[in-house]
This record gives sequence, structure tokens and C-alpha cells, in this order.
Amino acid sequence: MEGIVVPIMFFGFVGFVVWTAISHHTRRATLRADLQKQLLERFSTGQELAAFLETEAGREFLSNSEDTRPRHRWLGMAQGAIVVIFLGVGFLATSSGDGYMLMPGTILLAIGLGLLAAAGLAWYVERKQRDDDRPDDQLTSHPIE
Repeated sequence: MEGIVVPIMFFGFVGFVVWTAISHHTRRATLRADLQKQLLERFSTGQELAAFLETEAGREFLSNSEDTRPRHRWLGMAQGAIVVIFLGVGFLATSSGDGYMLMPGTILLAIGLGLLAAAGLAWYVERKQRDDDRPDDQLTSHPIE
């Protein structure tokens, strides 16, 4: 009986954490969309909206409407990866001969390493895009002497 309960509880907990994260993200996106909708409803014509968007507050509104978090998504992935890796190592450390903790520990360790690799790739891509967006005169070059 114990061999069935532990995996069910483990995967139930993982499912709960994923569900909580997704519902939080969805709730924030819904609130942001409602706020933007209410602000846009205040303008009766397109000319008023265009005039507002040309102001400093309008530019700030547009910059806030874009999701700027993916820019540093790699940092959140790296933090999550470290937590999952340590959790996996903890499961592996507590598996003293029995196989009950060995399977979840191995799975968590593999997930953590995968997240860490994804964070490294996201960091590399962000850095590459940032370097590609700069004009050539702003790139730092070190001449070989």
C-alpha cells in the first residue's frame, strides 16, 4: 500500500504546484487586461487615444502593456532549477537502500538539470539578441596587440 501512496502523493504535489503557478499567471494576465481595457474605454475617439499615446504616460502605458518579464526569464528558470536540483539531491540522500525515494530523486534531478540547461540557453539567446540590437559602434572590441 505504501508503494502506491508515495508516488501518488508526490505527483499530486507536483501537479498542485504547477496548477498554482499557472492559475497565478492567468489571474495576473486577466487583471492586466482588465486594467488596460478600462483605460482604453475612457477614450471616445481614435484621435484622443493617439494623443494620449504620444504623451509620456501613453508611452509608459505601452511599455507596461508588453510583457517585459521574458527578458529575464532565464533568471527565474535558474532559480527554479536550483531548488529542484537540491530537492532531488535531498530525495537521493534520504534513499538509504530502499527504492522509494530513488525514483523521485532521480526524476527531480533530471528535471532540475533540464531547467538549468534551458536557463543557460535562454541567457545565451538574450545576450546574443542584446548584442545584435546594438549598433556596431557600441560593441566593445578589444584589438589584439
